[in-house]
Amino acid sequence: STELTSAKLYIQQKNWDKAIETLNAEVTKNPKSDEGYFLLGTVYSEQDNIDKMIESFNKSLAISNKFEKNIEEYKAFQWANNFNRGVSLFQRGNKVTDVDSSKMYFDMAIDAYNKAIALEPDSGETYRNLAFVYLTTGKTEESIEPLKKLVELEQAEEGYQYLGEVYYTLGANIMNDFKFNSNKQDSIKAMDYFDKAIVTLEEGLKKYPENSEMQVARTSAYIGAGRIDEAISSSKVLVDNEPGNKIYRYNYGVLLLNAERYADAEVQLLEALKIDPEYENAIYNLGVTYVKWGTAM
Repeated sequence: STELTSAKLYIQQKNWDKAIETLNAEVTKNPKSDEGYFLLGTVYSEQDNIDKMIESFNKSLAISNKFEKNIEEYKAFQWANNFNRGVSLFQRGNKVTDVDSSKMYFDMAIDAYNKAIALEPDSGETYRNLAFVYLTTGKTEESIEPLKKLVELEQAEEGYQYLGEVYYTLGANIMNDFKFNSNKQDSIKAMDYFDKAIVTLEEGLKKYPENSEMQVARTSAYIGAGRIDEAISSSKVLVDNEPGNKIYRYNYGVLLLNAERYADAEVQLLEALKIDPEYENAIYNLGVTYVKWGTAM
């Protein structure tokens, strides 16, 4: 058609606005123009208008598969382009010291990764990088969806770990709010996050049982949810796996102290002090243990 011929000329001239105008006239006149929609997609690709590009390509493919190979090549190119742009922008954001400039680069990286996801929804690596940008910039809640996709697509170790930690962190923050404002809904919401953290971390630990960060986060989530017996069992696993870790010994001892298992608490706190004789928290809680033990007797 005349419109297709004119559009190709405009494309050669890189006159994208006129090309779009002419191609829109083409597909309006001929709604079955697979080539018209394909060319429209290529022009939107040149303008980095990914949503319009995908929409036009999908309309072309709905009419025929004539341009399928070309479309896949365009999408692959734009995925790589936006993914690499996201990496570069994230790195620049980490390097600059000005807060506003850093935020600008991180926001641009997020936009680039979201475009890459639109082009290739099954790329676990894109979700991984997007989640890390969100976590780096303190957008904790925003990181949940890409982390869930990372777990869904790859059952990735870091996906389980970070998703579980995010759920726990959100729960702990909301529970702190509850302590100040006594809003019952905050307590309910916090418990929901703790439960999600526990489910996620338990699933992750079935696949990656040696991951100590997940074990620590699971113990914290048990405590947050008030599931103290499970927290004690989980803390014991950490001590058994790493007996020379004073933090694990101390935390286990405090849990036992709060459960009024004073003899067991004494053992763990003394072990923590063998590792670090100047560990002030262990010294203090060992004293608390003796006082409460004596009172209980």
